[in-house]
Amino acid sequence: MKSYNYHILMQHLLPVLIQNTFKDRKEICSIIKSICTFSKALCSRVIDVEMLMTLEKGNANTLCGLEKICPPSVFVAMMHLPIQLAYEARLCGPIFYRWMNPYEW
Repeated sequence: MKSYNYHILMQHLLPVLIQNTFKDRKEICSIIKSICTFSKALCSRVIDVEMLMTLEKGNANTLCGLEKICPPSVFVAMMHLPIQLAYEARLCGPIFYRWMNPYEW
């Protein structure tokens, strides 16, 4: 699969799968849904700066909640990358125009 397909899976299909899989674990479900929502807002063609700032602040809490649930071996330096990506999106505009996705097709 190409990277665009992974983004579609992450933004649209993963929340539905998680909602049906973890019905009894609301904490895990809410954390993964917030990560998917953040990814969807970050990858949109039009960026709402206020919403992105709100999601960026909530993303730090989401990562802390994820650190409570997952073992330490899951976390590498790349797990904290979304915080920098939101800052970059606020400075440079939509991320879609800087990605390699159009060239992969």
